[in-house]
Amino acid sequence: MTIAYIVQMEKIVEHKFPCLSTKKEPHRYVAGVFTDFKLAQKAGKLEEKWRHGQYGYVIHDFVLNNILSDKTEYEPGKSYNCVFPLR
Repeated sequence: MTIAYIVQMEKIVEHKFPCLSTKKEPHRYVAGVFTDFKLAQKAGKLEEKWRHGQYGYVIHDFVLNNILSDKTEYEPGKSYNCVFPLR
């Protein structure tokens, strides 16, 4: 099983024009994809520094070549009992 760590950078920007919504909209891009978590963290921190702190990073982890069984067993219109763990 191989896990890919995707480093996503995000910046919140506000519209400067009154005719546009005042809602904040994020600007995102992928800074890199890694198989080593510590290297992904290092890349995220380096990108934050390179962007002078205007962007923050988020790391998403995915198992490569894997489809969740919940998705393969899904049938539209069927009722499902979802149980979420308590924190």
